[in-house]
Amino acid sequence: MDKRQETVDAYRKAAAKLFKANKVEQAIYIRHPDDDTGGWAPDAKVIIYLEPDMRRDGDEARIPSALNYWDERGRGIENCAKLGDEVGDGSYVEYINAAVAAVW
Repeated sequence: MDKRQETVDAYRKAAAKLFKANKVEQAIYIRHPDDDTGGWAPDAKVIIYLEPDMRRDGDEARIPSALNYWDERGRGIENCAKLGDEVGDGSYVEYINAAVAAVW
């Protein structure tokens, strides 16, 4: 398994713990950079989609809700920091834009 896949798996596990994200949501929103069709951050460890998809059964958009770029109280960026802290490997989440975040 490549190192980035290990980080993807760690972020999925952390999202499950912190935000109660189920397996469907984890697979939709937390992706390996090779699976990022938009090519937003090809050198990142992980890509996190921030826009709710809601097209698959089980998708309750918990991850986009928790990491909401537009949150006026700053909870989205606070949750990004919590997610990185939960993984605990020194990586961190950075918004690329309102739709995509990258883990470095």
